[in-house]
Amino acid sequence: MFILFPIALIARPILFCLGWSHISENALNRMSKYNRSVAVFSHTSYIDFYLFLLYFLAYPRRLNHIRTLMKPQPFQYAGWLLRRFGAVPATRVDEKNGGAVSRIVRDLKQWDKCMLLISPKGTIVKQEWRSGYYHIAKQLDAHLLVVGLDYEHKYR
Repeated sequence: MFILFPIALIARPILFCLGWSHISENALNRMSKYNRSVAVFSHTSYIDFYLFLLYFLAYPRRLNHIRTLMKPQPFQYAGWLLRRFGAVPATRVDEKNGGAVSRIVRDLKQWDKCMLLISPKGTIVKQEWRSGYYHIAKQLDAHLLVVGLDYEHKYR
């Protein structure tokens, strides 16, 4: 807990130098409005992960209810760290999503309050959104939100 403060002091200036602003009270209140929600966004860049990580480091107490669905491969090497930052492993493509929604919902139900960030495309390649996010929100009895990120204009 004591180490979080110096890390936040480093992450915030990095975000500022990259051109990203702090999270306003208004935005924090909107993100915390519901006990359970699923926020979908279009995955536009590989920078997404690093940007989210910087925000989690900069605001560890304010964003501790945020969870994000990630590809399962990095969990083989750094699963303990990714779970610490609220990452939930998605299913592998070769598993044909067998029971993935139920597993994800089970993982999320252990939290009284959570917001799941999910990119329904799962990639930056242009393709249709998959429907898993809808089934997760429905089974979790969560509010469904659409989130926009614009790297060119530094908008979230």
